[in-house]
Amino acid sequence: MFAPKGTPPAIVNRLQDEVVKALATPEVKERFLTLGADAWTLEPAQFDAYVRDEIKSNAALVKAAGLQVQN
Repeated sequence: MFAPKGTPPAIVNRLQDEVVKALATPEVKERFLTLGADAWTLEPAQFDAYVRDEIKSNAALVKAAGLQVQN
């Protein structure tokens, strides 16, 4: 889940706490299973690092494929 840049840390942490609670409910777990999905959560700082690493690791692939950003 993403939030706009500049969202106060207290709000980000609250969103993360609520998502973790929702993902722990039997209904949500079952829905993810029926979709063939696996839900996992990270703390906000871990998620930020993960996204930044993914961007870096995929930059070469995007360049090699000749893809360009469309505005």
